[in-house]
Amino acid sequence: MSGRLTCPIIDVAPLLPHSGNMVLLDEILDYDEESLQGRATIREDHVFLRPEGVVPAWMAMEILAQGVAASMAAMRRRPAGGRSWASCWDHASFRCTWTACRSAPTCR
Repeated sequence: MSGRLTCPIIDVAPLLPHSGNMVLLDEILDYDEESLQGRATIREDHVFLRPEGVVPAWMAMEILAQGVAASMAAMRRRPAGGRSWASCWDHASFRCTWTACRSAPTCR
């Protein structure tokens, strides 16, 4: 497949090496050659939700890793001759902004 994928991408599973409840990234809101903006919502049925209603702090790293994997997969789908993350992986850097909120409707 070539060309830019249309955002938002709500079915991110095909871009990740995970399936089922291990896909923690809900959607990709936007991406380009330097960044990806995604959304991950912690719901009551989240696979890593602890009985006290929290997820481990390291879960942020897994969600970030899924964002990196999704962005690499999306960029590989660019037209031939376009810059891709796979071709510049040695020079890539990543920044994560983690927004935590208790109520999903108020988290933007």
